[in-house]
Amino acid sequence: MDPKTARRLVKMRKCSCLTCFYCDETLDDRHEHDHFPVPKVARGTAIVAACLDCHDLKDRILFNSWPAGACVEAVQGLLTGIELSKQRSSSISELVAWVSGNPSFADAEVLGRWATLPALTRILYGKLRSIEEERRYRTGQPYDQPSALAALLSRSPLLDQ
Repeated sequence: MDPKTARRLVKMRKCSCLTCFYCDETLDDRHEHDHFPVPKVARGTAIVAACLDCHDLKDRILFNSWPAGACVEAVQGLLTGIELSKQRSSSISELVAWVSGNPSFADAEVLGRWATLPALTRILYGKLRSIEEERRYRTGQPYDQPSALAALLSRSPLLDQ
């Protein structure tokens, strides 16, 4: 279904969306259709249903504006079930290398464990993936990182220090 059709159906209250893709809450008549994993600005066409709260957190509210507890919860959810004892890096570049080489952070793996991830983690991952896909589209560069998280970390200004 294309976004215009979906939007028209929502306005006509004939949308068949039942739950939010991010938090699994039951949707009411007022909800959004979010472009995931490729944002609309990067010519993405796949859409998922999102409640207004999740859509705002993903697309309209900057991550550094989230409450500290929500940030910590989102990152902890991404790390759940991942062996961290082997990660003993003291630098950002070592952390990037570890994330890039860890299959648990690969986009396919994150999507594979989507149902077990907390809602804030899903929103954070959607935000990271959206940023990376938009960057790729705007620069014309291929999406050559194993994961959105690795791509974001690899461009961190902290690496320049």
